[in-house]
Amino acid sequence: VGQDCTSGIPVHSITTGTEYMLAAAHCFWQDNNGVGSNGDGTAVFNGYVQNGGSIYPGSSATLIGHVTMDSNVSAGITSLDVALIQVSTSTVDFDAPWNSQGRAVQIGHATNYAGDQVCTSGAFDGQVCGLTVQSTDMMKPGNDGWGTFWVKNLAEATSSEPATVAAGAGDSGGPVYSYNGSNIMANGMIDHGDGAFVNCTSNPPDAPSGRICTNGVEYVEMPHIDSNWGVAPNS
Repeated sequence: VGQDCTSGIPVHSITTGTEYMLAAAHCFWQDNNGVGSNGDGTAVFNGYVQNGGSIYPGSSATLIGHVTMDSNVSAGITSLDVALIQVSTSTVDFDAPWNSQGRAVQIGHATNYAGDQVCTSGAFDGQVCGLTVQSTDMMKPGNDGWGTFWVKNLAEATSSEPATVAAGAGDSGGPVYSYNGSNIMANGMIDHGDGAFVNCTSNPPDAPSGRICTNGVEYVEMPHIDSNWGVAPNS
């Protein structure tokens, strides 16, 4: 893909057992200028991507897999904004700061309710916890530079600390989850930032200049992803 995003929650088809990682469909919009199916067949790499699609020097160029199914994202359309990357996956998610290592075992999905506490984990900002769910089952506009579209089945979570980063550019597609002891429950997939703009406090050395971060996040709710695609989180 020609831009930085995050691949996240490991899931599998409940009928075939085929395994996938979730990502945001809008990450692949530029592959076809918003026409038709977004990103089918696109190769996804584990590494920061520069303008033009080349891998940042010193960053991993390991192939993760290829997009095999996705929501249609184009101007004026309403979409779930989810892409599925076919891979061999496990039952763990990344749950640490961007510059360290940490894994948590995923044991299922969670339904979102206002007042719940959730965490996000994006490629650029790593794990951020202490976010409170404000609203669920929303539909909001999105715009990734090629026109406005609508994303459905969104939940919104914000930090009680005004300066805390909940998500930033490049975190789209990452997991949103809640802890059950030391294990995690999949709540959804990061779609885009929300709330007040804040200073990005977690900037990998190859992060793009002018990166935008917010103290809130809107995410596609996991139960809707499961029912729409016929998948379930690996556990």
